[in-house]
Amino acid sequence: MSTNHESAQSMTSKPAPVRFGSDLLQVPAAPNAAAEVLERGQLLEELGFNFGTLSHHRFMAGNPSAPFTLLAAVAARTATLCLGSGVVVLPTYHPLDLAEQVHTLDQISNGRAFYGVGVGYMPKEYEAVGLGFRERGRRMDECMRIIRAAGRDERMSFSGTDFTFNDVTVYPRPVQQRGPPIWVGASSPPAIRRAAMLGDALCLGTQDSLPGVVPLVDEYRATAARLNRPSAFCLQRMTAIGSTRELERGWLATLLEKRSLRMSKGALIERQPFDDKKAAGEHVDLEEVTFDRAVVGTPEDCIREIEKCRALTGCEYIALNFDGFKDEPGAVERQLRLFATEVMPAFA
Repeated sequence: MSTNHESAQSMTSKPAPVRFGSDLLQVPAAPNAAAEVLERGQLLEELGFNFGTLSHHRFMAGNPSAPFTLLAAVAARTATLCLGSGVVVLPTYHPLDLAEQVHTLDQISNGRAFYGVGVGYMPKEYEAVGLGFRERGRRMDECMRIIRAAGRDERMSFSGTDFTFNDVTVYPRPVQQRGPPIWVGASSPPAIRRAAMLGDALCLGTQDSLPGVVPLVDEYRATAARLNRPSAFCLQRMTAIGSTRELERGWLATLLEKRSLRMSKGALIERQPFDDKKAAGEHVDLEEVTFDRAVVGTPEDCIREIEKCRALTGCEYIALNFDGFKDEPGAVERQLRLFATEVMPAFA
């Protein structure tokens, strides 16, 4: 899965295509959601999406506990869809264990695997496995260096604060020559710099407005350029397609509830005026929640918003999040089909 930042287009050439992806599961999910994951992966490939991801938190009901096991099952049933975690809390694992899993996924998928990693925001994920939450940044750096070396080098040694080993080879060897790409979920300045120094792509934006995203992407690109490293950007967007009236009635209420839940658990989400209105029991309308923050509306509305996103961020990838439809049977499939038919061709 290429993450190299493509060269600037000439004034007369067409913009580079945008590669679209989506979640394989809306979380929280039912305990028996594996069948849904397999069906969603096959659907995404059928519709021409480039990648599928599995969101993951440890020790939380409704989150898949072994994302790479599920992704391997999807890989065995698809031929072109790239597959990765979106994201896994990397510092809560031993990086050699995770490398073995992702290399296995790369073998099964014939080179379609990628890491999606982040530091997380909930102390209990660290405390449950005997790790200190305050040390997560340092541990993340070491983990990223190790999984990079594990994919690139036949034999490697490492000496750090959290991990030390000598003359290790991770088997199986990955199909991708330099190992599966590393996509980094980040929003704070230290995490942005880490993505530029150690990753292949930056992922952010699910709850962020475009004015908040642009300076972070600019910093990421500039840091990567100074280090002579590749950079690519995956913009994550809340997504809904249909008539405004339909979306106001159903999708918006579910999305606001999920946003409130994430904020209550400590997610790094900047509080907005509409959050206070909702907390006070006042009406919140679609426009004030989604302006510069989501890909929402009619197909024409979605195309205009993506064009604006691409112009401001240069995003090579867009990850669509349909969380607001998780309680409506069949709604996500209808959304994906409509988006693939009416929106994606504009960016091919």
